[in-house]
Amino acid sequence: MQERIRAEATLRAAQNELVQAGKLAVIGQLSTGVAHELNQPLTALRTLSGNSLRFLERGDLATVQVNLERIAQLADRMGLITGELRAFARKSSGEPGAVPVRAALGNALAVLESRIQQAAAKVDVQVAEPEPVAWCDGNRLEQVLVNLINNALDAMGGAPTPCVDVRCELLHGQVHVQVRDHGPGLSEQALAHLFEPFFTTKSSGDGLGLGLALSAGIVRESGGTLGGANHPGGGAVFHLTLPAAQPGQPQPS
Repeated sequence: MQERIRAEATLRAAQNELVQAGKLAVIGQLSTGVAHELNQPLTALRTLSGNSLRFLERGDLATVQVNLERIAQLADRMGLITGELRAFARKSSGEPGAVPVRAALGNALAVLESRIQQAAAKVDVQVAEPEPVAWCDGNRLEQVLVNLINNALDAMGGAPTPCVDVRCELLHGQVHVQVRDHGPGLSEQALAHLFEPFFTTKSSGDGLGLGLALSAGIVRESGGTLGGANHPGGGAVFHLTLPAAQPGQPQPS
């Protein structure tokens, strides 16, 4: 019994490390877009600070004040970008809580904001009322959503008007989330090996093939399911279910 307990603890620790590695890999893939997103306000800060010195020498305090206010706004914007990535990268406690799915989707989209803008993509989110609240680890749910939406964007690479549809509703005590792309859909080979570790349809260097495998493990550990198929209207669709939180259950801190 002690050996079994030790083995389960070792397995759980290894899984946690894989989850963390998966999150860091996603951030690595987004790093180019994030660097571009930060470079713009940094350039503006450099220009504004230089101008402010010249206006200060001329005694034009009104313009200096306007520049300082703009500098503060740019600093806040940069803080939001880095803050979302820092929150996403932090290690999860693994403890479940009542997680409003709309908020989790908002956080996932904030992490992917630069990627979405770079692809000129539209993400259409529809959350049914009453708002679904899942019983799970919020940080890990965000990772799953980031993986699914990121994969949907990858599937539409090169499309002139990429669009991702996200639908969420509460049905029979389960939270249901659907993420659909409008790409070419999944091949028979991809459907057969979708959640196998290290299987990927991406080119070398673009992915390790761990995203969906890790996501499926996270969802399964939360008492839910994750499946993928081809949508009747074209493209691929992933269907995520999680247990719904019961009234009075606490939200994670």
